Amino acid sequence: MRACHHVAGRLLAIALAAALGLLARPAVALPRPTPDAVQAAALTPALRRCLLRLDARLVDGSSPAALAEAAGGRLWSAVHSRTVPLAVVFPRTATAVGRAVRCAKRAGVKVTARSGGGSFLGYSVRPGTLTLDLSELDGVTVAQNRRSVRVQGGARLGQLYYHVYKQAGPGVAAVAGTCPNVGVGGHILGGGYGFLTPWHGLACDQLLSVTMVDANGDLVTASRGKNADLFAASCGGGGGNFGIATEFRLRLHQAPALFSLATFKIAAAHAVDFLVHWQSRLLPSASSKLLFELHLQPDGTVSVVAFLPGRRAALDEELARLGVLQSPWLPGAQLPKGSTSELSWIEAMVVTAGSKARNSSLQALLDFDYMVGRRPAGFAEKSWFALKPLPRRAFPAIFAVLRKTDATVTVLSTGLKTAVRRRRQRDTAFPWRRALYFMKAAKRVRREADVPLLAPALAQIQRQMAPFFPRQPAYINYIDDQASPDPLWSYYGPNLGWLRQVKAKFDPDGFFNTNPVAIPAAATNRQQPATAPQ
Repeated sequence: MRACHHVAGRLLAIALAAALGLLARPAVALPRPTPDAVQAAALTPALRRCLLRLDARLVDGSSPAALAEAAGGRLWSAVHSRTVPLAVVFPRTATAVGRAVRCAKRAGVKVTARSGGGSFLGYSVRPGTLTLDLSELDGVTVAQNRRSVRVQGGARLGQLYYHVYKQAGPGVAAVAGTCPNVGVGGHILGGGYGFLTPWHGLACDQLLSVTMVDANGDLVTASRGKNADLFAASCGGGGGNFGIATEFRLRLHQAPALFSLATFKIAAAHAVDFLVHWQSRLLPSASSKLLFELHLQPDGTVSVVAFLPGRRAALDEELARLGVLQSPWLPGAQLPKGSTSELSWIEAMVVTAGSKARNSSLQALLDFDYMVGRRPAGFAEKSWFALKPLPRRAFPAIFAVLRKTDATVTVLSTGLKTAVRRRRQRDTAFPWRRALYFMKAAKRVRREADVPLLAPALAQIQRQMAPFFPRQPAYINYIDDQASPDPLWSYYGPNLGWLRQVKAKFDPDGFFNTNPVAIPAAATNRQQPATAPQ
């Protein structure tokens, strides 16, 4: 889930808003890219001629306004919407992607791929590079047996869910995130959390094969039986590190008939006690299918969302078994009236889209232009994985910095009994499978004038968090070149060594390395094969 990861809390809030008819609020007007934002750089005549021969649409500096729009119009982070590359190419086929890579390489120009434009730092658009926008490669085809789906690298999660539902029916689900505007490419390659993660694993755990264009412009297919090292690297190794993914083949699953959600708020006076109890007692005892999401607020309160497949009675029973309903944190020892909801699988996806769409129909999953139009003027986020319970003193410190910065923290249960742990750390690039939970801090501003407040606020939060997260393990889909003093370790941990070997095999010269946290190639004999994880 690239620019939008928190799962159930947003869903329930939106479901309640939908019931009250509150979804279609006016969008915030944001600055659009303008011609004066275009840097004085141009394609060489030879490169332009080469690109014009492709089965692709080319937008370059010959039309500054068009280039500014093509560069920034699809970026989720409006802060970066005025950055422009040399040109944006929209390939219509995987072959055209490969040929574009060859054109650029001959010209000495690096290439960046863009799937959904959800990079928090706008890394799909870099000055002096060529952006390959895959949005015209957005096909989704479900297999006849309804057990797998082929999805092209430029599709969005909304398109994936929409077409799986249309082709396979309501009983089949793809495992991925909750934000329909996020591109499948970066989402899957970085890991991918969603509603079904507790019992089916990450989005990348559903990979059966991936097809990429490598640094030579050649199509390479990876699976468990072919290019197994690249296949393992494609599950958590991050988008764009090893090649440009043009197609994924994913395993599909039976969709639960119903999902139930419950939400309640913990008062500030009890928040620290609750958080300590939650991480040390509730998480180890909870069902493997129960997903918790906690929202820590600047006022010291905690909003809790519990999410379980099945009817509401099953969720009530599980919460009662855990002692939540008999706890000192709930007034009257019961869930507040109207705090629970039942939804089908596709309703859950549609209502999630409702936070940034105009209606509650299935078509809301495809309303991407409207979603981008409602993006904040600016946002900044940082992430951490808790590999063990935090000490009690961590939580007052977190609330203190949230008050100072007017930011929020979201906590998502990820480990212990979930399907994420079924694979070993070294089986795939994703290194933090043993984490207890995932935590992210976020600050958003609605006015462009307030954008300068973001960086110092997040830096202050990071200083407060650092003592409680040794070496600061983080999530690559929340990419941040200031994640820690050693961002590559934060994102890849002990897997970085073999990932650098894979990099040396498929992109030895760093042709795809266009951002500060790209994986560097190992200094190794290029004739030696990369060592695949065992």
